[in-house]
Amino acid sequence: MLSIETDMHDGTWLHIVEQTFPDGHILFTALDITRLRQPERMLRLERDIALKMASTDPLTGISNRAHIMRYLDDRIAAVRTDSGTPTTAVVIDIDHFKQINDRFGHVAGDDVLRSFARTIRAGLRTCDAFGRIGGEEFLILFPGHGSDCAERALARIRDDMATRSLIADHPAYRVDFSAGLTQVRGCDTVSAVYARADRALYAAKSAGRGRLRLAS
Repeated sequence: MLSIETDMHDGTWLHIVEQTFPDGHILFTALDITRLRQPERMLRLERDIALKMASTDPLTGISNRAHIMRYLDDRIAAVRTDSGTPTTAVVIDIDHFKQINDRFGHVAGDDVLRSFARTIRAGLRTCDAFGRIGGEEFLILFPGHGSDCAERALARIRDDMATRSLIADHPAYRVDFSAGLTQVRGCDTVSAVYARADRALYAAKSAGRGRLRLAS
């Protein structure tokens, strides 16, 4: 006798028993056990929601700081294991974001953050990681990409950003960003990568904003 439990496409759970008789006939019996499975399904759903909330920035819906930094740590380990596979880390900051809040209000500022995150995410590969570090600062990780490829990707994103209005009530207003890039090294720590990219970002903003700078 064979006994299994299986879930159907519509969410129904069945307990199926297969019984073979001496004359060769086979009897299948299916019992609907959906109600018995509901507590287990609710626990899984609650677990999945909790995991998503723990790793997601609530405003933009992308990775939060803790999650993107954990992924950066994973990339450092990957580079250490296979030094021939590069990863480029990019810290991005929205230019003149304080002026956006002061001029249009914090609700508009939140809208800009959400729209900015959507625009960036749309310009990345599915394997690229993207998270909000805090405020108007973001981190992108390009696994398998050196700095040249990362710069080209950012240039495409900047061109796309220049055609978009991120503030619905002020369609003529355009948002730009500055970025600091660094190559991830196998000997790195998370804080070391972030510090190099942040210094490069500061250099980009000091040079007049709307620029990219590669850390030395």
